Amino acid sequence: MRTTRAFELASVPLLRALPPDRLEHLTPYLATATLARGSTLFREGDPTDTLWIVRDGSIALEILGLNAQRLLYGLLGPGDTVGELGLTHASTQASTALALAPTSVLRLPLSHVRSAFTDAPQAAWALCAILAEQIARSHDALRALATMNVTERVATQLCDLAERQGTPRSDGSVALAPGLTHETLAGLVGATRESVSRVMSSFRRRGLVRAGRGIYVLTNPPALQSSAARPASAPTT
Repeated sequence: MRTTRAFELASVPLLRALPPDRLEHLTPYLATATLARGSTLFREGDPTDTLWIVRDGSIALEILGLNAQRLLYGLLGPGDTVGELGLTHASTQASTALALAPTSVLRLPLSHVRSAFTDAPQAAWALCAILAEQIARSHDALRALATMNVTERVATQLCDLAERQGTPRSDGSVALAPGLTHETLAGLVGATRESVSRVMSSFRRRGLVRAGRGIYVLTNPPALQSSAARPASAPTT
């Protein structure tokens, strides 16, 4: 019979293909950490020896660019993992992970996770799927930078966050994860904070987005997505 913690691990996309006995074997090594908003989970260059699983809250992945500019390339929500690249080869963290809101995470030593996958090679397809999705998302981000203006990029990013991490409401709207700011959005879409602020103000005036208590709500996600496909008068940087 599965324990509560094994059920929790089975809900994680990366781990759900592991046999029940392998999940149970991992539970003694689970530890929980709680992060305050703005806290650092790990830093770029740290050893990759842990699989981190987001239970609730939001984690931003950032790298330092030229002139110490902070560049965001990922936003993690409940069920997302980071550190899985260490399952395939020894490496260091390629980014710094920051909590955008009060966040709870689970940690598992990668050595034990690696052993679980070695004992159940068929489950390795789950790892392949996760890595393939990350590559596809990176390609989508590059394509957006090359072919979309800021309005289109912000609309596309908001809809992607709604699909992956949003909470649907009975009125058809979708609440995004807490902690999202104009600065965070700017880092995700490769634009200035001022440009993103103007775009978000436009979305609010059009009734596509509303904000309250630190959470953005997409009032009509299909309409917002369609706005990304139409030419819009907006800044391009």
